[in-house]
Parts: sequence; structure tokens; C-alpha cells
Amino acid sequence: MTHNNILSDSQESALIDDATYQEVLDQSIDIEKLLGSDLLQEQEEKCNIHYEQIGPDVSYPILQVAPQTPQTYIPVKDSFAGPWNFKLLTNNQNSGKQWEYSVPLNKVFINMMLTLPLKFKWDIMEQGGMWLRTMMVFSLDQYQSHPVQRCPNHMSATDQSNKNVSPEMVKHVVRCLQSDCNYEETNGHFSVVAPLARPQAGADYVPVNFQFFCKNSCSSGMNRRPTELLFILEDSHGGVHGRQTLPVRICSCPRRDKIKEEAEVPGTRNYVAVSGGKKRKISIPQGKKLAIPLTTVNSSNTDVYSLSFNVVGKENSKLVLKYAYDIMAGDVSRNESLHDSYKPYMDALLQKKP
Repeated sequence: MTHNNILSDSQESALIDDATYQEVLDQSIDIEKLLGSDLLQEQEEKCNIHYEQIGPDVSYPILQVAPQTPQTYIPVKDSFAGPWNFKLLTNNQNSGKQWEYSVPLNKVFINMMLTLPLKFKWDIMEQGGMWLRTMMVFSLDQYQSHPVQRCPNHMSATDQSNKNVSPEMVKHVVRCLQSDCNYEETNGHFSVVAPLARPQAGADYVPVNFQFFCKNSCSSGMNRRPTELLFILEDSHGGVHGRQTLPVRICSCPRRDKIKEEAEVPGTRNYVAVSGGKKRKISIPQGKKLAIPLTTVNSSNTDVYSLSFNVVGKENSKLVLKYAYDIMAGDVSRNESLHDSYKPYMDALLQKKP
């Protein structure tokens, strides 16, 4: 049987009649008398309740809501010497087989896992307590919000560069060779923060060395997009006192890529120009045929041409596709307005397999 514990009307009338109920409703309760009663005081003491007197001069602090980190993070790349004249010095005299520095391009070409020595100076170096934040960013504005990180192949646990390193370093393309660095991530953007020591005796700069652990040509990583290093001079509280940039290309053949990029820039010693009214004569060995007609080079020509020819060797086929991609990527890097018209054809080249 179910008991609902509900009284009927006749039962309620037996407990209290209507006259008594109305008399209870008409009675008023003296709140002030109740507050001063001993009964209330006893209950407050049992519950450990305390009251504080609040005067007219007392004000409550406004609740401050902590600002949230924006979902998209775009690093600022503008050079900024700051009040302390922050400078980046490249040791281009010592460049060689391991890395190349292009003076007209102000760009470094370097292979993976090789050391790039740089120098930094500012006006109040003797003070100490400064930090250098280094970040790899994309050069083109349309990719500024995209983080630069290593491709899956170079991030794999079997890669030799990931042996005996902290897990927080694995995704970083650039590493600083100082032992007391901090590797940080802000909304996917990676940076390494290193303390800047005071200059040694007889020197007016602080040397800092870097290494790189992925290539610009990795299709699942930087995907042939031009990159640059962003150097930020910070104090111990994170305040920015200077900013400098250095374009960097991480590649297998630094000298070759340097010559090729300089050849595309007028005014450089490696610049190759073909006159619009002349054609170069190329001697063809006897018994060989040239499958591609010779045409003049005109980077401003946006007409689309379809080529059909055979290439001997799988690696040679890959190089032909890569060279075609790099030519268009070079045009885009010098003229961003070409990006939308070039992109479909560049993407198609990436999907082609010999």
C-alpha cells in the first residue's frame, strides 16, 4: 500500500479550526525584537556567524575578469630597434659549405642540423637580465597566422634528432644550443626563449647559435613556403624592447638554392636575364632531340601552358616537378597578388607523382 502522507480537508479542520487559523495570520512578527532575542544569538553562536559593520565610506572592489587568450595569434614581424638599438649581426664571412648568406637577399640558406652562429647587441648590454625570444614564421602575409612546425616524418620517434631531447622540443623547427632555454607554445606558435648573458671581455655582442630540424621543402610541414626567423629582445617581465628578422631557407643544397634565388632578382651578380628579342643558342648532342621548344623567360606572363614530355629516371621526374613548383613559388614570394591565380597549379604539382 502506498502512503502519500496527505491530510484530507476534514482531518485539517480537526487539527485547527478556521477562527484559530485566521488569528495566526493576523498576528505580526516583530523582526527587530526577534533579531535581538537570546534564541537567535544562541543559534548564531552555534553556526559561527559573524557580522561586520559597513560604513558609508566602504566600497567593494569591482570584479575583474581575466582576459582570454585570442584564438588566433599573429606575430608582428616589423623590424624595431627600440630604445636600446637592438641589432642582429650575421657572420657572413664564415659562411661556407654548411650554410650560405646572400648579401643582396639578406637571407640565410642552411642545411638541417647544422649550426647557424649569430650575434646580438644593444646599448645597455652591461645591465644584463635580458632574454631573446626566437620564433620561426612564414614570410608571406597570408600565412602569418599559420604556425610553423615540423613535418610528421621529422617529428617521428624514430628520427635521430628526437633522441634524448625533451618532448616539448620535438615540434619546434628551430632549436637554440644554449642549455638553459625555455621552449614555449602559444596557440600553436612555437618559440624558444634564451637568457642573454653579458658580453665577454673585449666583445660588444652576445653570440647565440641555432640549429634547424625540418626543411622548407617538406610538403606536410612548411610546404615550400618562405620562412624567416623572428628575434625579440625581452626583459624579465616579457616587455618587448626590440625586434629583428632574418629570412632563412632550410634546404639540402644551400649554395645551389642561393644562386637560383639570386638569379631571379635583378641587380644581383647571379641574375640571369633573357632579352625579349633574342634567343640563346643551345648546342644539342648528335642523336638527341629537344622535346621542349625554347621560349623567352617572362615572369609577368600569366598565360597557362600545358606541357607533355617524358623524363628518364624517377628522381629526375621529381626534380622537374619541384623546379616547376619553385619557379611559381618564387614569383608569388615577390608578388603576392599572383597567389590566387598560381595556387591551383602549384597544388596540382604537389599532387603529381612520377
